[in-house]
Amino acid sequence: MNNELFYEVVFNPIEWTRCFCVSDVYIVQLLKKEFPYFCFEESDASGKTICAKITADVEGYTFQDYESNAKFEKITGEELLAIFGTVIFDLKNFNNDKFWFLHAGACVSDNNKLIVVVGPTHAGKSTLISQLIADNRFTYLTDDSLAYDKKKGKFIGFPRPISLRTTQFIENKLQYSQFEQNGVKFWNLKNDYMSSGVKEYDEIIVFSICREKNGTMDGPRVQKITPFGVMMLFIMNSLKGRQISENHMMARQLCNDDSISAFSVVGYEGDEAYEIICRKVFD
Repeated sequence: MNNELFYEVVFNPIEWTRCFCVSDVYIVQLLKKEFPYFCFEESDASGKTICAKITADVEGYTFQDYESNAKFEKITGEELLAIFGTVIFDLKNFNNDKFWFLHAGACVSDNNKLIVVVGPTHAGKSTLISQLIADNRFTYLTDDSLAYDKKKGKFIGFPRPISLRTTQFIENKLQYSQFEQNGVKFWNLKNDYMSSGVKEYDEIIVFSICREKNGTMDGPRVQKITPFGVMMLFIMNSLKGRQISENHMMARQLCNDDSISAFSVVGYEGDEAYEIICRKVFD
């Protein structure tokens, strides 16, 4: 890529930088619209270290990531945005000595409470977070990966679009674009709902959600989780699965934090789960 004029795209929201070579003006405009926290400038590729290159031709877009050797060809604009976000925010690219990661969705209420939603895949975490941010009382932080800054003692989010498998509960409430990945249709919320990475909060409320049929013996229920239960939630939902000692250490540290409370929400989904969380946050 020596002596090639291109647009250098730099991402650095939380003290981490990656560079991208973009050779098409239209792609730059597309990325500026969808990823407004990136810096864009014309630059000479000579001597630069480029993590990925994005090009376009009559057959579509091509995305090539030089770090992972991943290459996607003949893709649409919406597929490009989905891949771009996925590759950029891959956890392996973060400084794992500085951050500890949870598989969780999160948002911050206007009364300064961090809402953390954990649960198994397909439990409805992203849909629930989408419902909350459709309410002007909540600000989006993340829908999938929640990072804990060990030095600052704060949770931060990944500034990427929310990907939904269905818009059943947010129709006409939020703007989104549709794309297809691995044969599954998804909906990405527009950048107006993206996180800037860091939000201030004074209290943390963790909600563990689980879809359980009403026909079970206990039925739908909301229960307070003990500090030991909170510790187990953090361990089970850690995204650093093989680092058992660190997971236990961080989970013990967090479960002893007096600013954290937690509830299990079982057998509720959609509007019912949303209303339960709002009552716990604002009552």
